Amino acid sequence: MASPSIYCIDTSSILTWYVDIYPPAIFPKLPERIEQLVEVGRMRAPKAVFDEIKSDDCHKWAKAQTDLFVEESVAVQRIVRQLMATHHNPAKPLKGINGADPFVIAMAKAGGPNWVVVSDEHAGTLESRKIPFVCNAEGVSCINFKAMMLAEGWTFT
Repeated sequence: MASPSIYCIDTSSILTWYVDIYPPAIFPKLPERIEQLVEVGRMRAPKAVFDEIKSDDCHKWAKAQTDLFVEESVAVQRIVRQLMATHHNPAKPLKGINGADPFVIAMAKAGGPNWVVVSDEHAGTLESRKIPFVCNAEGVSCINFKAMMLAEGWTFT
């Protein structure tokens, strides 16, 4: 039997669910479901993701999630350097992966085959590489937040 997925969530997905599409005012049980994944070690994010969360309510929730956001290991930092050398154009720093993006991908890549990136970024292109594009190029599984909820079999009634 395969091990359950471990999710490495990007800022885009946290903001998509908490602020834009599935906010706690409409889905009050959703933060609890996320926190359960965190509690059993099945959801993590690099500290760089926390640093990108500026929305007040979301930031307050994120600040309380001490087990969700973890320091980037040396192995992750090495992979980040390789990802940036391969997928980042310094002449166009805002095009392609930047900020927390390479850390999210690197954490999942370092974690192994049962790690899955959760990102709600658009796919990107060769000229403007986004998380899904880079994950595909690097052989890292990548899904969006809705696909993660479906994979977990979550329903809300």
